Amino acid sequence: LLVLWVVFKEKRPFSSVGFRGTHQVPRVLMGLVGGIATMAALAAVLVGLGVFRVGGSSPGTTGAAAILPALVLLLVVFVQATTEEALFRGYFLQVTGSQIGAWPALLAGAVIFAVLHPTSNPFAMANIVLVAVFLSFVSLAQGSIWTAAGFHVGWNWAQGNLLGVPVSGLPREVAILAIGPNKGAVWWLSGAEFGIEGSAAATAALAGLAVWSFLYFKRTAAKKQAAVTAGELA
Repeated sequence: LLVLWVVFKEKRPFSSVGFRGTHQVPRVLMGLVGGIATMAALAAVLVGLGVFRVGGSSPGTTGAAAILPALVLLLVVFVQATTEEALFRGYFLQVTGSQIGAWPALLAGAVIFAVLHPTSNPFAMANIVLVAVFLSFVSLAQGSIWTAAGFHVGWNWAQGNLLGVPVSGLPREVAILAIGPNKGAVWWLSGAEFGIEGSAAATAALAGLAVWSFLYFKRTAAKKQAAVTAGELA
């Protein structure tokens, strides 16, 4: 529907929603590795704290038998996560930013993104807003959504099909590992049924990433402005 709207209604190429720029494949891979690494690090911390344990969840297919299906599902997750990025960090941020300004558009997109992932877990809602802010600043800094899409894919796939943890409250039937909360684990550290992304540990990590992305955006914008100024003086 988004493709049809952009191409036939707005009469512009679909790539204009954010699928442009240089270094496209490296940026996707950088985001993918970053998403997987961030989720794996969070899982390692929670296992180290005794909140999670290997064997704490029970997907239908695990271990070596899950490797090939999990890799195939990586493509499915790629389509799902990239679609969300095209909608929110691409089209919505772009269009509303031109109408109401960058900051209101960024915050509005983050809130709507959270509303579309409803839960009673306050950490989960905060984390969805934080990850939206993080991915928005990365996209604005780079002028494309390639890295944001890669991170989103890696985050979701690692949580669900690598670790075996629910993704936004939805369990996975195929997972290479089977990590889950220990009995009696406090909900705000484990994320409860929402998964690791609903935990306070994820809040700390995503808050750090949101701050970093803002500084990255500011630094990139300053470099672009300096280049423009230098060109005008020349």
